[in-house]
Order: sequence, then C-alpha cells, then structure tokens
Amino acid sequence: MILLVIFLLTLISFNCFALAKANHYRDAFTVRPNQRISFLLTLAAWIIILLTVVLSYYQYQGYGVLLWCGFMAMSIVIITALISYKAIFIKWLVLFLLIITFIIGLFFLSY
Repeated sequence: MILLVIFLLTLISFNCFALAKANHYRDAFTVRPNQRISFLLTLAAWIIILLTVVLSYYQYQGYGVLLWCGFMAMSIVIITALISYKAIFIKWLVLFLLIITFIIGLFFLSY
C-alpha cells in the first residue's frame, strides 16, 4: 500500500512540474499563470518529489530508490500522454490524486 502512496505522490509531483510551465497551464486552465503560481507549483513539486525519494528509501532502502525511478518514469509517461491528448483533464487529475492520497493516508492512520 505504501508503494501506491509513493506512486501517487510522484504523479502529483510531475503534474505540478507540468503545470508550472506556462503553456501546459494555459492548456489546462485557459489562462496564463503569473510568476507566483508558477513558483509555488515548482516548489510544491520539488518538496513532494524529495518526500517520495526519502519515503521510498526509508521503506525499502536501495531497492526503494530503484522503485522510485520506475515510478518517475511511469508518471512522466502518464503526464505526457495526458498533456498531448487531453490537457484539460490534467487539472482534474490533480484533484483526484489528492483525494485518493488523502483517503489512503486516513486508512494508514486508522491502523
């Protein structure tokens, strides 16, 4: 179950990286982001990606870093496909991923 959390957080991180770019943000929200929004998205993406690498290393040691690299590759493919074909769905993906990650986090706290 922790692997799912790491994957979802990695996907959220690369989604934030994509939305930090003006062209992708404009495709998803039909307006250009100001510099503050772009900076906050980039900062959030870096914090989340560092959290995932620490979490995967803490949980699985050296093998966790290898899994994390695989999750990064899968996340990049998913985000690239969404931006290429249906960029409007990328804003809904962030909301969906945050809700799912929150539910899984609550599930972990209950045990």
